[in-house]
Amino acid sequence: MEQKQFEVFQTAIQWVKDEAERDYAPIGVRHDQATWGNGEIGTDRVMIGSVKYAAVCPSACCLAGNIVLVAGERFVYPVNDDLFDPTGACVTVDYCVDDEGHLRQIPDRAAELAGLTDADLWDYNPFAPSHSAEDLISIAEKITKQHGYTLVLV
Repeated sequence: MEQKQFEVFQTAIQWVKDEAERDYAPIGVRHDQATWGNGEIGTDRVMIGSVKYAAVCPSACCLAGNIVLVAGERFVYPVNDDLFDPTGACVTVDYCVDDEGHLRQIPDRAAELAGLTDADLWDYNPFAPSHSAEDLISIAEKITKQHGYTLVLV
């Protein structure tokens, strides 16, 4: 885990903590550990191979999804505008587009962006849908400590 990866991970964990403490009137993207990401299909389209994808404006995501968003990457959803215009539809996403325009599965890309090793993923399973915010904070503290960092949340 490099410094920039640590900062992405810490920012995403801070968001989880903030969401857990919020009295809800949702503003922005809310935490939902049970989904990689949810949102509304926007108007931007990108071709990846022979498949057209639409950018998704996120409304909820898990820790992995938030890591992707913190890093500045976008959720995408496959669309076929020839059949109907899906703009505005609410969808659950599994994919994002990385900074080089490659289609990536959200958990794989999140692990890479946060500098999580296979051992981190195996030992702590930080993207499991059953984790509470408290679980995620505890897991993040252990992972960052193993990489020589101290997680600081406010």
